[in-house]
Amino acid sequence: MRRPPAYAAPGQTSRSSNRANRRCNRPRWIGSFEDPSSPPGKSVLTADDNKFLDDLEQRGIRFFVDEQDSVTGLMPDRSLATGGAKDVASIASVGFGITALCIGDERGWIAHQDAYDRSLRVLRFLRERGPQEHGHFFHFLNMRTGQRVWNCEVSNIDTALLMAGVLTVRQHFAGTELASLANELYERVDWPWLMRGSEDPKTKGLVRMGWNPEHGFLESDWGQFSEGPPLIILLGMGSRTHPLPPETWRAWRREPVMTYAGLTFVQCPPLFTQQYPQCWFDLRGQHDDHADYSATRNWRRGAAAMVHGRAEQAVRDVRPERVGHHRVGRPQRIQSLGGPSPDGKIDADINGVVVPCAAGGSLAFEPRLCLDALQEMKKRYGENAYLKYGFVDAFNPRTIGTMPTSWASTSARPC
Repeated sequence: MRRPPAYAAPGQTSRSSNRANRRCNRPRWIGSFEDPSSPPGKSVLTADDNKFLDDLEQRGIRFFVDEQDSVTGLMPDRSLATGGAKDVASIASVGFGITALCIGDERGWIAHQDAYDRSLRVLRFLRERGPQEHGHFFHFLNMRTGQRVWNCEVSNIDTALLMAGVLTVRQHFAGTELASLANELYERVDWPWLMRGSEDPKTKGLVRMGWNPEHGFLESDWGQFSEGPPLIILLGMGSRTHPLPPETWRAWRREPVMTYAGLTFVQCPPLFTQQYPQCWFDLRGQHDDHADYSATRNWRRGAAAMVHGRAEQAVRDVRPERVGHHRVGRPQRIQSLGGPSPDGKIDADINGVVVPCAAGGSLAFEPRLCLDALQEMKKRYGENAYLKYGFVDAFNPRTIGTMPTSWASTSARPC
């Protein structure tokens, strides 16, 4: 069978979409990284590496245990690096958090019953008291009451991150009341509610980014590559009760495409757009009529390319600002720093900020390079940057220790 082009715009090929889930022949040079039965990095990690990663992982999981609200079960968007969350939860954080509880249970770091009870508490609260619309939840909630805060939107990407965790819980605690509750929450999400109609051929089949009570549907769409399409659309297409039609998968553009560090891939600068979907979806060996997700031009290698040069440079020249490109909370604002733009140029606004989760979240893509970078960060800056919950969200070596540092829940994405 002839393989599809590495990337093709929707509509460029007439082949049937029922082959979207077929597996392609594995490229020989990728080896175990493309074998779903082989954990990424298995052949390159030493006993000391695994000890470091176990400590890092346990600290990340501890955040969701220690900072979870004891009544609502909601989990904060962020906290101080030394502990102590504010009163704002995000539903995306809950998705990561209940996934982390399952991992902690599996690894023996959390008692099975404790992981079960914590997951049940928050999902029961969301079912009975969490404000939502058509099964989609508001982005930010008050940790103590569950009420909407900051006039935020109903968000399908954050609902999708929550539902990815909900389905993890359903599988991990199969056959229990918790699994039934998780299934109920997933099946009541009305995924097509945010679909564009057929009025404009350019947006037909696209999914809007959200809705708010004050202004209705948001104008923005998930029209090209980012974390949104794979998470939202795959979860939506899998629904038994409110499925998205196949046209939504074909509608979004696999662009922009760029080549960096010798690898060609679909680009969206912040690394989390590459990382988040693959916390739950293993894309190794996958392709469809529009993109080859298993060869050099896939999301997995795209994330690796973004990290590759910066990780090497960080270890060699101690220039940690080059370790990946990620969105961070700066004292002034949220900002994306460090990666190549679609025209191949490096961000001119780089100011030395180090984002550990850029390398940490890419361990599955480039285990050795990312691990070396993380260990170097800990060695040089661990006193102020590696604290109660592991690495802080971001830091600047020039100012670390002189200003408060925070820890964001999404910095602990399962790697």
